[in-house]
Amino acid sequence: MPKSNGKWIAAGIVLVAVALAITFVFMAGNKKSDTEVTGLIRQAPPEGVKPKPDNAFDEQGRLRGRASGSLGEDSMVPWGFVSDVSDYLLDHYYPAGTRQNPTGKAVFTLGYKQLNMRYGLEMSYFGHDSEDVRGARQQIFDYIFRPGMLTALHTLYAETFVQDLALKAGQAEREFVLPDGSYAVRPLSEGEVKECLGMVAGFMREGARVLSVMASNERVLSMLPEYEQASLRVNTAYAEFNTQRESDGQDQVKAGDAIKKAIQSREALRQAVVGAVRRDAGRLSMPDDSIFYLVQWGSRRVTDGEGRTQSLSVAGKLLNDVASRLLSVATNGAGLGTA
Repeated sequence: MPKSNGKWIAAGIVLVAVALAITFVFMAGNKKSDTEVTGLIRQAPPEGVKPKPDNAFDEQGRLRGRASGSLGEDSMVPWGFVSDVSDYLLDHYYPAGTRQNPTGKAVFTLGYKQLNMRYGLEMSYFGHDSEDVRGARQQIFDYIFRPGMLTALHTLYAETFVQDLALKAGQAEREFVLPDGSYAVRPLSEGEVKECLGMVAGFMREGARVLSVMASNERVLSMLPEYEQASLRVNTAYAEFNTQRESDGQDQVKAGDAIKKAIQSREALRQAVVGAVRRDAGRLSMPDDSIFYLVQWGSRRVTDGEGRTQSLSVAGKLLNDVASRLLSVATNGAGLGTA
C-alpha cells in the first residue's frame, strides 16, 4: 500500500495495546519521573528503526503543537513509537473501490488484538533496560499504566496527534479501480479523509467504552478467573480422554461427554462476560472475540498492581476524548491536509 508523506503523533494512551497496548505501552530512554520529558528537540529513533519524514516536526526538528504542554517528547513513550502507531492505523483504512477493497463500502481492518500483538512483542521502540520481553513489558506498564502518567501523555500528544493525523491522511494515496479494470493511484479525497478519521475515531471510541465498562462493572473482571478455571477443566478433560484411548468404549464415551460439558461451561462464562460488556457499553460493532480479548487484556493489567482499575477508567476517558477530537475534525473539516 502506498504510504503518505507525513507523520502524525498517536495519542499517548495505552491503545491499547489497547494495545493503547491501547495499547497501548512502551518507550525509549532511561526511566524518568511522571512529568519529565526529553525536551523540545526530537530524539533519534531507536536502533534498528528507520527514520521517516514526518509532519509533526518543523524545519528545526521541534515538535509542533498548539495545546498547552504539547511540546516535547516523553523519554519512555518517544516519537519513534507513536509515529509507528500512526502509520499502522492509517494503513488499515481502505476506501471503497480500491485494489485492497473493491467493494462499495470503506473498511477499517485493524483490531485490538492485532495492535497489541504488534507492540506487545516488539520492544525496540521503548526505553526499558530489561533484557527479556517479559521484564521489558512489566517495566513499561509500571511506568505508563497509572492515572497521572496516562493523563500526562494525553496532554503531551493528543492535540498534535489530531492535527497531524488530518494532514497525513490528506496526503495519503491509494490504488483505485478504474472502469476498465485497471488501477490508478490518487490521493484520498476530502470525503475519504473525513471517512478515515471517523473510522479511526470509531475504533478508539469502542475501545474506550469497553475499558470504561471494565472499570465500572466489577463483575466483568471478576468472571475472568472463573473463565481461566473453566479453561483448565477443558484441558484436564482432554487429558483424561487421551488416557482412555486404550480402555473400553464406555469409558471413552464418558470422557468425551466430560469434554463437551467442560467446553460448554467455559463458553457460557465467555458469553456472560461479553454479554455484560454489551449491556453496559451499548451498541458495539466489534465482534465478540475482540470484546473478550480486551477484557482479558484489562484483567491482566488490573492484577499487575494496585490502583489499576482506576487506570482503566482514565484510559477509557482519555481515549474517548481523542476520538471526539477526531470526529470534530472529520465533521467540520478544519485542519484537513487535502490538496
